[in-house]
Amino acid sequence: WFQMYSPLLVGAASHKDTQSASWLVRMYYKHRLFMGFCCVCCEVLYLALYGLAFPVMRDMAGVALPGAAADARAQVLALLPGLAPHLGSGSAPMPALALLALAALPGVAVKQICNVAQLRASAALLVGHDQRKSS
Repeated sequence: WFQMYSPLLVGAASHKDTQSASWLVRMYYKHRLFMGFCCVCCEVLYLALYGLAFPVMRDMAGVALPGAAADARAQVLALLPGLAPHLGSGSAPMPALALLALAALPGVAVKQICNVAQLRASAALLVGHDQRKSS
């Protein structure tokens, strides 16, 4: 809402912030392929997590992990044992949907960082507009 409303107040042509102070937000809007990658990663994560909620989907296909990845999974499960049904445990193969969700995380993280940067910038625009209006 902030990102859509604040440009209207200041007379901008679009909510697409290509003049942002944040290099990441500028890159996000200038490079459509990068933006598409981030958006697709979000959707893939949502679908993979939804699929992992169903035991039949978790058991559909598994991927055997090499030694270092299996050790990393064991460490994660030691910290967060509630993830065992979703990540598999021991020498069991890791569900393919879990690997898909993990692969999507970098794009999701970048998109969320952009969202927070845009929220901050939009909130600052709205506050500045309100201060000028009340003066």
